[in-house]
Amino acid sequence: MIFPCLIFAQEEVPADFLEKLHQEKSESPPSSMNFFFSMGLESLFSLQQFSERLESNGLTPFPDRNFVNGLGFNIQKEKWTVFQVDFGFANSNDIGDVEGLKENVFYSNARIGGAYNVLPGTHLFRLEPGLGLLFANGRYTVKSTDELGSFDGFLGQRNFNELRLSQSSVGLNVNVLISPNHFHPEPTKGVFDFFSLEIGSNLLLHQFGMQPNLADHPDLNLTSVYFKARINVISQ
Repeated sequence: MIFPCLIFAQEEVPADFLEKLHQEKSESPPSSMNFFFSMGLESLFSLQQFSERLESNGLTPFPDRNFVNGLGFNIQKEKWTVFQVDFGFANSNDIGDVEGLKENVFYSNARIGGAYNVLPGTHLFRLEPGLGLLFANGRYTVKSTDELGSFDGFLGQRNFNELRLSQSSVGLNVNVLISPNHFHPEPTKGVFDFFSLEIGSNLLLHQFGMQPNLADHPDLNLTSVYFKARINVISQ
């Protein structure tokens, strides 16, 4: 028995429906999703006041050049990187030589943004100026390495042996990325197929949330310029 609704559906569907569907799909702009790791060097150039206050109190200044690592992913069209999210961080242990103290720094950032390829689609590489929103957090930690007495006495005095200064920031990221053009009819082969270079600047425009809550504190401003290499681990 054939139900009337099935007969109706069969009569209404055009004969070339599947052919048109396939044609529309093939005509839609191609896209590529890339997952990557990054590494590079970053120079912080707005930390002078913060570092001077540390030095005036006998501590080691916040290092202004650091090795940074990160990971992220993006979605590329022929001319646009329509969506990109990535995370970066730097960590330095035992930055000073102050006797009885151990000084560590750590900072991280998260970026969301996009970019536009200014080169023609026939070029083997993409040259993409980009813009993004940025959230960053920095931390400077000082710990005592001396013996501080008995367990009960230490807890009773509540004179703990660690000071952690941290602050968050928001701002903009501007960058230029050179990467292989996966949409080229004859894409690059070998190392250049998954290797990209990025140069840019993190402009931290507003700092907030200093911990602990201290009067007349200098801002931990992580504004920087950087140079990074990217390695695509998955491209599809």
